[in-house]
Amino acid sequence: MYIMSFESLKILEEDASPRNKLIN
Repeated sequence: MYIMSFESLKILEEDASPRNKLIN
């Protein structure tokens, strides 16, 4: 469960990166 949660957070961070770049 911890590994799945960690992977989910990593995916969310990857999804947020391009959005932050567009905003910045």
